[in-house]
Amino acid sequence: MLSSEKMQWFAMRATYRRGMQIKELLDRKGINNFIPMRYEIHLKNGRRRRELVPVIRDIVFVHTTQSELQRIKYGIPYFQYMMDIRNGEKIIVPDEQMRRFIAVAGTYDEQ
Repeated sequence: MLSSEKMQWFAMRATYRRGMQIKELLDRKGINNFIPMRYEIHLKNGRRRRELVPVIRDIVFVHTTQSELQRIKYGIPYFQYMMDIRNGEKIIVPDEQMRRFIAVAGTYDEQ
């Protein structure tokens, strides 16, 4: 990591429903990340099961530096930056906004 680089929250897409796979990879590497989750009720073998699932499929927020994220992305074609269509730049969420978002979306209570 370069000393001039700062940690930022990058909004990323993991295509083909691989968001949880990317989360596991990031967790193993010790990279802070966040996927908003919620509980859903599913029927399986005639029984109701409560499962924790992503609120928005394949969206992963990653807190790291640009160079570290680039190293992680290398060789993973289904892990992509989310881009702002207005200006073509990567979506970076300010730390304070992300802290508030995690405080609200990080609780799995149905309320």
